[in-house]
Amino acid sequence: MGKIKIMRSRFPGMDPYLEGADWPDVHSSFAYVIKRQLVPQLTPKYFARIEKYVVTDKDPQLNLGIVYPDMEVWQKPPDMLQEPGTAHMTRPAFTPPTVTFPFLAEIELHIPIVELWDKDDNELITTIEILSPANKRNPGYNKFIEKQELLHKRGVNLIEIDLIRKGKRRVKHPLAQSSHYLVTLLRAGNIHLNVWAVDIKDKLPRIPVPLKAPDADVVLDLQRAFDELYEEGGYANSINYRKPPPPPAFSEEEQKWVDGILKNNTQ
Repeated sequence: MGKIKIMRSRFPGMDPYLEGADWPDVHSSFAYVIKRQLVPQLTPKYFARIEKYVVTDKDPQLNLGIVYPDMEVWQKPPDMLQEPGTAHMTRPAFTPPTVTFPFLAEIELHIPIVELWDKDDNELITTIEILSPANKRNPGYNKFIEKQELLHKRGVNLIEIDLIRKGKRRVKHPLAQSSHYLVTLLRAGNIHLNVWAVDIKDKLPRIPVPLKAPDADVVLDLQRAFDELYEEGGYANSINYRKPPPPPAFSEEEQKWVDGILKNNTQ
């Protein structure tokens, strides 16, 4: 029996195609893969749990067909807009609308967070959150900032993983604003923010995950976690790499690099 082929992404790090219709599945699954990697490093003193909190996306129309794949924006053919009883007319009676989409006032999203707890004291030590589109625009953006600030005041270490190019970032440093992806660590009782700026050409970093002093940090290998996520999710089979990646568009130079990656890594 031959070896099973491991289906890794064609990209060295984050796959931009996963920022599209597959994102809801990626978002929820990534938290479980991260937890699985950390658990062996935590026992017996600590344990990991996945908690979910609800975010209301008040502007889901901004992401229809991108991160809400079952609710597409679509163009109606003119012959579907004729008056009743005129199915054989070659000309529509009314001017067709530009687009038609579900007018949704809001959508509730359940955001997963990996939480690390001290077993003896039942104390929350560290949170690891993968950002969603709703975290990166108002009103979800402001509520996310408030939640993070409250946790930091309570003495919790905060890790944020931003694998979506679209939306606002609270880190205002030019490097953080210009990079495609971003990982940050804010330690409890510390004002210094550790930032890993990641571009489309880069592998995802290996980052420290703080525990309770004086215990040493454990390691989270985000690239390893992503590779496992990609393979287990079967994304090589669901992504159509013949289409352009989801928005926002890359620069001309970046798109040439993306095209080269896709051309040289056919699967």
